Amino acid sequence: MGAVYAAETLEGARVAIKLLTLGADPESFERFRREAEAHARVDRHPNVARIHSGGIHEGQAFLVMDLLPGGDLHDRLRVNALPPDEVRALGIELAAGLAHVHAQGVLHRDIKPANVLFDEGGHPRLTDFGLARQVEATSLTQSGVLLGTPGFMAPEQAGEGGTTEATDVFGLGATLYAALARQPPFTGASLLQTLDNLLNEPPPPLPTFVPDDLRRAIFRALEKDPADRFQDAKSFQAALRERGSPLRRSPVWLGVALTLALLLSLGAGLAVAFPSRASPTPAPTRSSRPSRAPSLAPTVTRRAPHDWSPHAISVLSPGEDPRAIKKPNSVTAAWLGPQRFATVADNGIIQIWEPNEAGLPQLVLPRQALAAGAREGVSCSLGAKGWLAWGSYGRPFQFLKLAGHSPPLEVRGPRFPSFAHSLSGGSYLLLSQTTISLWRPNRLEQVAWSRELKPPTPDTDLLNAVHVLEQGGEGKFELLLAWSPSAREQATTIKPQIQRARVGAKGFEELWARRTANRPRSLLAWGDEFYMGDNTGGITIWSYPDLETELGSLQRPSGAMPTRGAHAAATVRDLALGPNRTLLSLGAIPPGLRAWDEQHNPVAHWDLVKKIKRARRLAPSPDRRHVLVSGIGKVILIPTAARTRR
Repeated sequence: MGAVYAAETLEGARVAIKLLTLGADPESFERFRREAEAHARVDRHPNVARIHSGGIHEGQAFLVMDLLPGGDLHDRLRVNALPPDEVRALGIELAAGLAHVHAQGVLHRDIKPANVLFDEGGHPRLTDFGLARQVEATSLTQSGVLLGTPGFMAPEQAGEGGTTEATDVFGLGATLYAALARQPPFTGASLLQTLDNLLNEPPPPLPTFVPDDLRRAIFRALEKDPADRFQDAKSFQAALRERGSPLRRSPVWLGVALTLALLLSLGAGLAVAFPSRASPTPAPTRSSRPSRAPSLAPTVTRRAPHDWSPHAISVLSPGEDPRAIKKPNSVTAAWLGPQRFATVADNGIIQIWEPNEAGLPQLVLPRQALAAGAREGVSCSLGAKGWLAWGSYGRPFQFLKLAGHSPPLEVRGPRFPSFAHSLSGGSYLLLSQTTISLWRPNRLEQVAWSRELKPPTPDTDLLNAVHVLEQGGEGKFELLLAWSPSAREQATTIKPQIQRARVGAKGFEELWARRTANRPRSLLAWGDEFYMGDNTGGITIWSYPDLETELGSLQRPSGAMPTRGAHAAATVRDLALGPNRTLLSLGAIPPGLRAWDEQHNPVAHWDLVKKIKRARRLAPSPDRRHVLVSGIGKVILIPTAARTRR
C-alpha cells in the first residue's frame, strides 16, 4: 500500500513518514485517509502508535508517525517464540491499547504480529490502521473480498458477518497464539485451505509448557462464534491477568488452604517444642513406574525470570571436557528467548543458561549428551517449535526437540555440514560444500528436496552463507554465498567470489557473482547495504542487491596501530546487527568485538584477547541488547546496549 521512511524533523526529533504509493487506486486512497482519521480520533496511549501530522504534498499523501526502533513482533518470532510470561505481559498491554481504541469508536480489523511494534523501552504498540473502521462508518469492501490477513483474521471477516470489537479480540488472540507457537493458529498449503481451516477446524494445541489459564484465555478469544469470545478487550485483559485455576481462586478453597496452613504451622511448632526421641529418616522407596528419559525442555525452572546484567561480561566454559586432553572443544550458541540461551559443544553436550539474581548466567539444564563427539562444531540454529539444528564436522546434522523427552533426530543429510538456516514455516535450509537441502524436522519427514550447490567457478569451497530472503513460503529462498579457492588451487589462479543466488524446489538460479580481492569470511545484508568481512580485517560496504557500487569500508580509529581494516590484520569472522541500529563485527586474531553506528563510525570496542580463542560466531539476543561470542571452549555474554547508547 505504501512505504515507510525514517526521518528527522527540523527540531531533531526522529519520526517515521508513511507515504501512499503514487497512482494508488481510489479505494486505497480512501483507506489511507481513514487510517489518518482513525489515528487522529484515538487519543494518545502508551500502547498505540501516535500520528503527529499528515496531509497531501504535490499529490503525495503522507503521515508523520512515531518512530519505534524496537522492530515488530513478526521479526522477533522469526528468531524465537516468546516465553509464556512475556506473551501474557504482551497481551495485557496490547489489550489495554485495543480497549482504548475501541473506546474511541474505532475497530482495527488487522491485528497481527507485523502490526505490533516495540518502542525503545520494549513496550508494544498497535500500528497500521489501514483497515481501521469507525464503528458507525460504512464498509469499503465489496462482497466476496477478504478484509484482513489470512491466518489472523476472524471467521466473520472471511464470510458475511459484520465486524465488532470481538473481531479485534480474535486478532489479538491469534497474535498471542503465534507468539507461543511461531505460526498462526490457522494455516494451510493454499489460501483456500487456510480459509477452510479458519471456518471449520479448531486451532492446533499449544505447547505443553503454556499455563492452562493462559491457554484457556487464548482459545476462548479464538472461538469461531463471536458470541462465544470475550466481548471486549477489557474482558480479555482481565482473563490474561488471572493466574491459576478457578479452584485456587475460590473463596471456600482459600479458607481451607489458610486453615491447613495454620494447622501445619502449629504442628511444626509442637514438633520443635517436644522433639521425638526417635525420628529415623525413612528409607527411599523405588517407584514401580519406569523412569523417563531426562527432559531437554528449556523451562525446567519455575522461578521468576531475572534480567541480564546491563554491564557485566560473563565468560562461560561449556566446551570444557575432562576427557579432552589435547585441546578443548569448540562451541556454538543459540538464543531460546530473551532470557535463555543454549550452548552446544562439538563433544555432543548441550547446556541451557538463564540469568540469576545478579543478572549473570547460571545453568538451568545440566549437561546433556546429544551424540558422539566429532572433530569440530560447525553450526547451531534454533528454529520453529523448539527444534535445534546442530551439525558437527564429519557427522550429519541432528535435529533436537528442546521440549519433551524425544531423543535427537539424526538426518542423513550432508556429512560435512556448513550452515543451517531456520525458516518461518518450521523448516531448515542445510548447506554443505556440495549440496543444499530443505528439511522439516517438526514433521519428522525425509528431506523435502535437495539440490546441487553450484559454485560460481570450479575448484572453490564455500566459506560462508547468509539467508537473505524467503519468498513464497517454502518455494524460493535467496542466499548470499562466499566462495574461496579450494586447498587444491593456488590463490593466484582463482579469485574469491561473492554469489547471490535464488534456490527453490525446481533448481538453483544465480543472480550475480562478483570477484573480490580478499577472501570473504563474513556476510551481512542490511537494508540497501551489503557488508563483507574478509581475511585481512577489512569490512567492505556495497550497495545491495545490485552490488555495483562500492560504498566504502570500515576503518579502525587512528592511533598507535595503522588504520587500515576494521580489525588490524585479523579475519572478520562474523557480522551481526546490534542495538540502536549499530553493526557488530567480530575479529578472530586477536579476538575483539567492535560496534559501528549508522555513519560507519566506531562507537565501542571489546578486547577479548584474554577471554577467548578463535572467536567464530555472534548470536545477538532477540532484543539485541546482548550478544553471545562463541569460540574454542568458551562462550562470552557481552552487554552491548550500555556502550552503544545514543
